[in-house]
Amino acid sequence: MRFKGLRQVSYSVSSKICRIYIAKGLAFNEELWPGLLKGSRKVCLVTDSVVYRSLGRRLERVLKRPLVVLLPGGEQAKRWKQVERLQTRMVQAGLGRDSTLIALGGGIVSDAAGLAAATYMRGIRWITVPTTLVGQVDSGIGGKTAVNLPNGRNAAGAFHQPEAVVCDADMLAGLDKRAIVSGVCEMVKYALLFSPAFLDSIRHHWRELMLLDEGVLVPSIAHCAQWKAEIVSQDEREERGIRQLLNLGHTTGHALETLTDFKSFTHGEAVLWGMRLAVRLSVVKRLLSPAVAEDMDSFLVQIPVPDLPAGLNAGALWSAMRSDKKRIAGEPVFVLLQGVGKPVLDATVERKELEAALRGIP
Repeated sequence: MRFKGLRQVSYSVSSKICRIYIAKGLAFNEELWPGLLKGSRKVCLVTDSVVYRSLGRRLERVLKRPLVVLLPGGEQAKRWKQVERLQTRMVQAGLGRDSTLIALGGGIVSDAAGLAAATYMRGIRWITVPTTLVGQVDSGIGGKTAVNLPNGRNAAGAFHQPEAVVCDADMLAGLDKRAIVSGVCEMVKYALLFSPAFLDSIRHHWRELMLLDEGVLVPSIAHCAQWKAEIVSQDEREERGIRQLLNLGHTTGHALETLTDFKSFTHGEAVLWGMRLAVRLSVVKRLLSPAVAEDMDSFLVQIPVPDLPAGLNAGALWSAMRSDKKRIAGEPVFVLLQGVGKPVLDATVERKELEAALRGIP
């Protein structure tokens, strides 16, 4: 397919190739979809009511009368009953194994819709069209799908790779500042894990990223997509420890989200606090020099995110971390740093080390 400014990334897992397409104005290009949907007898477009009003109606016209199913907004979408409702609609509409599901939305929509695709008739093709910056740089890529259980976030799920990921920078135009910051925080995660040069680029082009400047934004999304694709191709199911590196900041981030009932932080904001704690933990465990940590944190502290909850203590944080699904032998797993581009997977953090790191955050 020819498209101005198009960037493509692909990865292969289990003899299956997933292609990631990144460009401005891509999703509504009618030349895109015939190739992606080749062989599909019917199509189901899954989104939520907010995204449907702003973007879904237009994509519905391009797709030419797909079955449209709307999920509720927020975490309410990530429940088994919503997956069952979606699949029931698919059965009623006559969708078979030769059908394709398209998830249009942020990570919540892709989690629930992807799980529906993974389990409908033992698995059908699906395509994700992320409408958030977090989705385009991270959560929309890699095939993780899940719903929440009453006592565990993302506790029931499956790895089910999409046929394609369509990242259209135009779809980000309606995002508010916090949603953009949330996505850039995930970019920072990739920079800390893999590239001092990319971290410098984010520092120097912060304003352009916040303005969604195409010249900076599209290459930045492509960089993150390439790193994630490489990691997923090596360790699709987190069985070798390689993919767990992508959880930098997430053990703390998920705990913060849980402790605040998902009302105080966006995902990226919580992960930013997790990365700041990881930097301090790296100093406590003598992996990182205080001088290098100060340089990292001098940038992280400038990123505008809500303050930590008043009265947050290490005990509550530790308890929430120990319920994380990524724990090993009952203990939380942390990704720490020996420097920018030098991550370390460490499951031996003690509570007293967490307390010292928490005290050390400026």
